[in-house]
Amino acid sequence: MSKKIIMVIAQDRYRDEELLEPKEVFEDNGYEVEVVSPEGGLCKGMLDAIIGTISLEEVEIDKHVKAFVVVGGANSPSLMNYPKLGELLKTVWSKEIILGAICLAPMIVASFGIIDNLHATVYKTEESLKMFEDHKITYFKEDVLVDENLVTANGPHAAKMFAEEILDML
Repeated sequence: MSKKIIMVIAQDRYRDEELLEPKEVFEDNGYEVEVVSPEGGLCKGMLDAIIGTISLEEVEIDKHVKAFVVVGGANSPSLMNYPKLGELLKTVWSKEIILGAICLAPMIVASFGIIDNLHATVYKTEESLKMFEDHKITYFKEDVLVDENLVTANGPHAAKMFAEEILDML
């Protein structure tokens, strides 16, 4: 296990394509993908994909982790309720590991205060734009946007492009 990408999803109603398409791209390029949810176990997506996960508590950010990706979906804002995710994100950011967030996930990452003053895109809602404003994040209406080690994307249609951008940075 030399190259690992961690992908975080909500316990249920994550966006299937935003998990599965990047996961496939990463695995096809030799990365081990570890899928994580707040409690671990089987998780069901908005389009009925079911995937086994480990819990946030089991995650270890070691030298093998090359990227950390937060996936969107209807229930993804619930991830803001997990301080452990905030701790992991702060560790990832401090180690300059690539941080990816797609759909509503850039709002989740923003909520933990680690990407303040950067440029990003997000699935545009009143709540997501308010979070960006509160954290002085400049919103761009782009499918995929890179700022420093942060890669953001605005929805499922951009999932493959998002994954390829992360790969390019690796």
